Amino acid sequence: LGTNTHKEHSPEEECRLSLGVVEDYLTPENPPPSSLTATGLTLRPKPWEVCMTLGLKWAYNPHDVYKTTKTIVQTLVSVVATGGSLLLDVGPMPTGELPPVALQRMAETGEWMAANSEAIYDTTPQSPYAISVTGPAPAGVHGDFSLDWRLTRKADAVYAMLLLDNSTLPAGMGHLALPCAVNVP
Repeated sequence: LGTNTHKEHSPEEECRLSLGVVEDYLTPENPPPSSLTATGLTLRPKPWEVCMTLGLKWAYNPHDVYKTTKTIVQTLVSVVATGGSLLLDVGPMPTGELPPVALQRMAETGEWMAANSEAIYDTTPQSPYAISVTGPAPAGVHGDFSLDWRLTRKADAVYAMLLLDNSTLPAGMGHLALPCAVNVP
């Protein structure tokens, strides 16, 4: 875009100049997981996209460690809940093929999307974007629990997506209710 030498800027230009550079959108790369927690999530003042590798490296590495499907899906949900999009990178092997573990992660993420795409595609952020509830587990269940919710909206529908630390809820949890009121104008 170049630099703007005018002394007065439009509100859109001011937004782009707020970080000292002229840019159209933000593109954080491999954000730390703490920035995607309920306390770390915020709306951005402009369009944004997380650029994330499926493994630890941007290029192919035969010894790379790949993110779990759970990490990929929870990152996607957290990013979309605050109005962003997710770009996933995977480096092809020297043969030009994608590594089998990358194909497995993409297939598993695709299965999740097939079941939950309504809460992701063409949605907008719904305040409060993320809700985190922690506390003692119900009687008879050992330990504490943590429930993290992410919210999106499409027309009059609000989607509350629950991100679990474990693959299932502890036995005895009963039904789940969103732990706050969500206003839909």
